[in-house]
Order: sequence, then C-alpha cells, then structure tokens
Amino acid sequence: MKGNIFIVIIILSISSLYSQRPIGTTWNHHVHLFSKSLLDELKKEKQGIELFKGSNEQYCDIDTIMSKVKSDKILLISTGYGFSKEENNNRELKDLLQQENDFLFNAYSKYESRIFPSIGIDPTESYSLEEIRRCHTKFDKYGIKLHFHSSKVELLDTVEVKIMKPLFDFARVVNIPLLIHFKNHESDFGKRQIESFFQNYTNKNSPLTIIFAHTGGDGLINEKTKEIVKEILTQNQKYNQNIYFEISSAIWHSYVKQYEISDVEKYELLKEIGFDKIIYGTDYPARAFDSFTAQLKYRLNLTDKELDMIKKNSPLNEYLR
Repeated sequence: MKGNIFIVIIILSISSLYSQRPIGTTWNHHVHLFSKSLLDELKKEKQGIELFKGSNEQYCDIDTIMSKVKSDKILLISTGYGFSKEENNNRELKDLLQQENDFLFNAYSKYESRIFPSIGIDPTESYSLEEIRRCHTKFDKYGIKLHFHSSKVELLDTVEVKIMKPLFDFARVVNIPLLIHFKNHESDFGKRQIESFFQNYTNKNSPLTIIFAHTGGDGLINEKTKEIVKEILTQNQKYNQNIYFEISSAIWHSYVKQYEISDVEKYELLKEIGFDKIIYGTDYPARAFDSFTAQLKYRLNLTDKELDMIKKNSPLNEYLR
C-alpha cells in the first residue's frame, strides 16, 4: 500500500512539473551576439551605452548566452551592421561585416540544434548582396537581419531601391526569412514609406517571410508603432506576405506614460494583429527571458493560452523540416 502511494506521489510530482512548462518548442526570436571588437566599438557610443552592463561574456560568449536564454530554440543575430561608418571606411566595413557573420557561424556550429542564425547586413551598401551570397555557401539554414534605423535606410530614395531590391529578390528566390527593425530614423516615417516598401520589395505571387522586430516600431509600443502596424496590415492585404510581429521591447519595467500607449491599448493592438502572428523575443541581452515573460503576462494581462501561443509561434519551424 505504501509503495503504491509513493508511486502516485511521484506521478503527481512529474505531472505538476510538466504542467508548468509549455508543451512544444519555445522560441526567442531576438537574441544578439557581439564580437569583442564590435562590443568595444559600441561601448564608445553615448546613446545606448547604458544597456551594456555586466561582463563581456553575456554579449560575446555563446556558451554564456545559451545558458541564460531559456527557450528551446533561438534566432541568433549577427550585428555587423552596427560598426560605425564614421570610424571605418568602406573596405573596413566590408571586412568587419564578414568577420562578424563568421563569428556567428562559429557560434552556430556549437549549437546547431538550438540556433537559427541570422546574418546581419547593411542593405544600403553595395557589397551586401556579395556577403549574402558568401554566407549562403556557409550556412545550411539562416535568416537575414536588417536594421532600417541603424543603416539609415531611405525607403523613398530611388537610388537605394535599386541597391536594395536585389537583396530581397535573392531572399525570395532561395526562401530566406527576414527579421527587420522596420521603423527608420525619419520622424515622418509612416504610410508613404510602408507603401513603398511593399511595392518595391515584395511580390504577392512569391511571398517573403518577414518578421517585424519590436512589433514594427523602435521598442515600446506607442502611437507611432500603432500607426505602423495598422499600415503594414493594410498593405499586406494587397501583397499577402507571410508576416509576423516579434514582441521584444514591447514593454519595460515600468509604464512610461508620456511615451507609451496604455497597456490595454497594447493588448487590443495584439488582438488586431492576431495572436497567431505575434512571436516571442526578448532583445537579449537588453532583456532577460524570465523577467520579460513575467512582465508581458502581468502588464498586458495575457491569458496562459495567449502567452503560451506567443512563446511557441514561429515561422522558422518551416525551415527546420
């Protein structure tokens, strides 16, 4: 009798343990990796320096990163577009970008079962397509990270359209998913730029998989983010791309009243997008997995089902088959 009770206790304990974990693969779609040389350069910048706290290992060492990021799989981002155009000439930038993507490849080689690598590219540079083609010979699977703000992308500039379009065409032909920090540096970024993006870089007969980082904005969901999301959804009704919104930096520790829309409005925006199109990301190392998950659930009043869906949604599952 005592033996049977003991077995029941063990079974209940195991059931309790698994009931607290999401069933299925969990993802983090926004994890950064920096080489020491890039990290040193970024630390010279006045803006954003407050985000770089603690040891270099949590930014540069893949073993440390993988021990801190709790999800089953991650989209690991090379940030070679972050090197300064003021500090480096064009030849140096090309070499540094290549070195950073190779640094990503070495990290990926250690954790192939958990990492989906995303090479970093500055799409405004003439050597970008050459670098994408080079990486295509190295990686068996990969995405491309584009940062429209950092790269000062001008979506209404016809010269830049000619430079950038072949990158998107290549991604479409060989089926490479894109992670895009979409809002650029322009204060009037809005309908015209978004319309130009869909018109010039997408094809409704051959859709791209596009993940919009930070829910389409810069981080924190404000009125501009809301405007961008609504226009993306409107344009996509015509162009029918495979789009997702990654939720990293959607909230911070405390509510910034003068900048953010309310948490209730944020939740309504997520509902308008559809929870099947919302995917999880933390922007690690700026945000830790456990604390950000707890903040999302508490601030946005997410149900367990909604939070579970966000953590397990991923268009990248299709690329692993």
